[in-house]
Amino acid sequence: MNDKAMNMNDQHSYSVFNPQAMWDGKLSLAKTFWLWGFVGGFSQLLLCSYVLLGLTDVPDDWVSWMFLAWLVQICIYFLAVYAGIWRSAGNVMDHPDHRIYGLAARIIVILGLFLMVAVIVGLFFAGGAPH
Repeated sequence: MNDKAMNMNDQHSYSVFNPQAMWDGKLSLAKTFWLWGFVGGFSQLLLCSYVLLGLTDVPDDWVSWMFLAWLVQICIYFLAVYAGIWRSAGNVMDHPDHRIYGLAARIIVILGLFLMVAVIVGLFFAGGAPH
């Protein structure tokens, strides 16, 4: 059994809630993409957006700092998840039946990085940053 095949079999021995296994690409591509990327990312965005919307009427400067802290936290989360997805996609690229999934996941990671940069640039250079 080659190293890639052993790596694919080892993916089932890690807990899906283990961030180190996700970061290292040791979880399956499906678990990393759907649970950490989609469900986890959507939950992060929804929760933080809900809290910030509740604070929009508060006239204090600390709300602006909370927004910046939220933005940094979300960026760190997505960068970690993108790294995990990229590495998990690399694990399936050598398997002819699953190569398309790895390629699609890597394309989505690249698009996600472009989107993240576009949002940050839009906030800080298009007058959308908190004052």
